[in-house]
Amino acid sequence: MLVPRRCVFGGAEQLIALYEGLQLQALLRAELDLVAAFDRAVARFERGWMDRYEPQAARRLAMWDDDGSGSWEL
Repeated sequence: MLVPRRCVFGGAEQLIALYEGLQLQALLRAELDLVAAFDRAVARFERGWMDRYEPQAARRLAMWDDDGSGSWEL
């Protein structure tokens, strides 16, 4: 069975983000079991990859705006 390229790239992006996020967590939390955390997350990803992606909300463009109060809001 052929898998659409966009699905493969989306999965790769998620795995890289997971890997980098766990590296940061390992720096901050000495008690973190990296192997167990990676295993749990990949199992959840695999279940999600089996479902067809359907956007839940319309895409919005966000921009930063300075309202003059000195704080930035999204």
